[in-house]
Amino acid sequence: MSRIRARPGDAEPFTCQACNRVGRRTLGWLFVIAATRTHKPSVLVEGAKPHTLDLGLFMPVTEDLAFTFRKDPQRSWSAMSLLAVDHFNRRDSSVVAALADYASCPIQFNNSFVDTGWKAENVVEQYIESYKRDDVNYDLIVGPARSACSVPVATLAGIDKIPQVSYWSTSPSLEDKSAYPYFSRTIPSDSDMSYAVAQLMHNFDYDFMGIVHLSDAYGQAYAEALVTEAAVLGVSVTSKGFTSGSTEAIDIALSRMKDANLNVFILVCFDEDFVYVMTKAEELGLLGKGKLWIFTDGVDLSGMLSSLDDSVRAKLHGSARILASSCVGNTANEALVASWNSQTDMSFFNDQIPGDYAAPWIIPEVFTTDQYWDESVVCYVYDAVMSQGLAACNAWAALGDEATSADRLQYLRDLTFLGPSGTVVFEDNGNRDPVTGYYILQNVVLDESGEPYVEMRGTWALETGWNTAQITFSDGTNNPPPSITKPVHELNLVPVVYKYITFSLLIFSLVLGVGFSIWTFINRDTKIVRSSQPFFLYLIIFGCLVSSCAIVPMSYDDAQILSQGDDDEDGVDDDSGETDLNRSVDVACRAVPFLYGLGFVITFTSLFAKIQRVLRLFDNAAAGNYMRARVGIRDMMVYIVFGISIEAVICGAWAHFDPLHWERKVTHRNEFNFPTESYGHCVSEHAWYYMGPMLLLHVCALFYAVWLCYKTRNISTDFQEGKWISIAMVSNLQIVCFGVLILYMLGSGPSVSYFIRCGIIFLNDVGVLLVIFVPKVYAQNLEADFLGKVGIAPEKSIETNAPVYGEEGLEADDNATRDNSGRTGPTRFNPAFKGAQGTQGGAKLTPLKLPSRASTRRESNSNSSGNSGGSSALGQGPPGAGAPPIPGSLQQLISSQKENSRVSQESVTSLSPRR
Repeated sequence: MSRIRARPGDAEPFTCQACNRVGRRTLGWLFVIAATRTHKPSVLVEGAKPHTLDLGLFMPVTEDLAFTFRKDPQRSWSAMSLLAVDHFNRRDSSVVAALADYASCPIQFNNSFVDTGWKAENVVEQYIESYKRDDVNYDLIVGPARSACSVPVATLAGIDKIPQVSYWSTSPSLEDKSAYPYFSRTIPSDSDMSYAVAQLMHNFDYDFMGIVHLSDAYGQAYAEALVTEAAVLGVSVTSKGFTSGSTEAIDIALSRMKDANLNVFILVCFDEDFVYVMTKAEELGLLGKGKLWIFTDGVDLSGMLSSLDDSVRAKLHGSARILASSCVGNTANEALVASWNSQTDMSFFNDQIPGDYAAPWIIPEVFTTDQYWDESVVCYVYDAVMSQGLAACNAWAALGDEATSADRLQYLRDLTFLGPSGTVVFEDNGNRDPVTGYYILQNVVLDESGEPYVEMRGTWALETGWNTAQITFSDGTNNPPPSITKPVHELNLVPVVYKYITFSLLIFSLVLGVGFSIWTFINRDTKIVRSSQPFFLYLIIFGCLVSSCAIVPMSYDDAQILSQGDDDEDGVDDDSGETDLNRSVDVACRAVPFLYGLGFVITFTSLFAKIQRVLRLFDNAAAGNYMRARVGIRDMMVYIVFGISIEAVICGAWAHFDPLHWERKVTHRNEFNFPTESYGHCVSEHAWYYMGPMLLLHVCALFYAVWLCYKTRNISTDFQEGKWISIAMVSNLQIVCFGVLILYMLGSGPSVSYFIRCGIIFLNDVGVLLVIFVPKVYAQNLEADFLGKVGIAPEKSIETNAPVYGEEGLEADDNATRDNSGRTGPTRFNPAFKGAQGTQGGAKLTPLKLPSRASTRRESNSNSSGNSGGSSALGQGPPGAGAPPIPGSLQQLISSQKENSRVSQESVTSLSPRR
């Protein structure tokens, strides 16, 4: 009976999907074949039975079609394919019981063994060579092994309409029915394997993992499928491929894993790259305790352990290998093992393998030694051959001699049988039904001598999921290592040294304030302190201390919360809960404006009141209203109370309607959404609605105060206090203006911002204290003649024709000495006067006399006594009795003293209104 091959014209179009999955060199070969070859009529092998089908067995034997054999376990693949052909042809149902029902089937296999050379270009070359032989005309194909080899073969088989069943090609790209319509496989697809791997990661509670893979059809498709399946389960996968044999590409891929801080890795490669990958991983710190490597079936883990250095091999303890187990513990598997171990005729196998090799490919150890028994593949090989034979028999039984390749393909997809790999069922796209898949997890453990070896410790089935209770990890426990080492999170907390410095400044400010308070209390009865009014001095000190205490809540942050809190789902430390620590930080945020604002206002209004007091009395004097008057504390408290009230209203409204709270803002995240940098700060939704008016109020008030200081610059007060108040006001204004500007330009960093803000507070408060108190302390304790330098003459009586009242007349009565015009006498505005002497509390005042034009002095014959107001009047004494003439009219004296005035605060305070 003649067999008709599918004509090239009947082939399905060569699709772009196929183009994308083969290399350029392979693709070129495919086009050459499709365009140039002619149909070769099918011929029967001499002596063959009428229903013989040519079965191509595509097996890896050598490297690059040379004379170097592949790995020892792959010898068992070749031997198993030949054993399966023998069992089918003899209808040996000891393994596949269904063969007993096919005794009448006339189909026989005439196998053609093909060495694929392990590479895509080699298998294409072999496929082309087969068309040059008259005795080869494939009806069915089993293999190849690698997905990279199956892609071009599946393309050619699709063109020629040859049913193909692979036993080891797992690439999901081969699921494309439009590109590879005749392709099937007995091994589960990587899409199904990827689901099992993703389930394993989920079973270990992993959220992150990395995959380092070959950039070929197998590795790329495996990675893509794993990323998709893992995403469904909420596992994030970092994928990086490399070219086989390229150490540079491997270095880049592993460095990518290191940069991602991953601890769990899937390696998709073959034995050729395994040693270098592991050696480099050990060098980069990606191997050992706290790490988990999971290898795929492309690596012969048991055989490759001995190829590693001792240091690398020891650190593989706890790693694993996940693979589809081809041999399931069923009766078919047991029968296959028994048949396998009974093989003794090596020539039966080697005679069917073409090639002039120096040594036989199949040796007795293949059937007797465990290292040659590749449990992960051999049963898939056996079932691939059996599935082709059973489908061909089913097609013949239904259609007889009219059965075509398309018919055999359809019966293949409808096939169900129990083989050594379990129940074999195909899906419509040629994949094995994942329900029938069975996966195992091999674990690298240590023996009694500390040497690593591989042992099966876990299993997976679709119905039951993973059983990994016996898995040992790198730390020797059954607890999986964390999937990722969280990246260093730069919290931008204020350094402790900064806090030490600012608290030192705070302590200095507090000690300075307390010290000046004690000094003021001790010297409260001295002329210097009394002239400055102790009440206002205490207020200035109190305001500075309150303002300085703002440094304490300003130093609070969430460092303690971060050290005790848990991380939320996206890796951000959750500090928003209502805990005592959270509340304490929020309270600290709200305390800062109260302490600084109220402290500033108390200090400022106290200084402002003193300036306003001097200005009021000066205006009265300038208007010619020279009288005994008292401008007391009660008169000035209105400024202080008003200022504090305004500040308190703003701060209170802020705290009530839009309270400040602590918030940590993430500025940078890595690819896994873990924060790598953040900063914490006090914030409210509409902070500038309150902070803006407060800052504007402070600046405007300072400008106004400085203007008043400028206005009173020529008024010389006791101990030049007005001068020092002016300096303090100008200093505060400069610090606030320049501090805000510097904070805007340089304060983007939390640490710098904190230090600048604390510096502004410290300089404001300490500057005021030093400027106000140091001159007083210096005058009181360190410089005996300081009074003379500031315009206060030694206390002695000098006669004058008109009385001028001294410093201590605070409680004097209203009986001021008047001249003939009824006006009070001049009050020491003229710098020619040296001083005056009087008594406190309304005691006797010593009048001063103006010097004569002839610069001669005459002692007064008598001094007024017992009269609290003084009884001497201007022009007293007989005319022409030698009394010195008065220099001009009283109005001229007033004009003179307005130009060059020396106003004593106690003197002007002692003035009272005219009655």
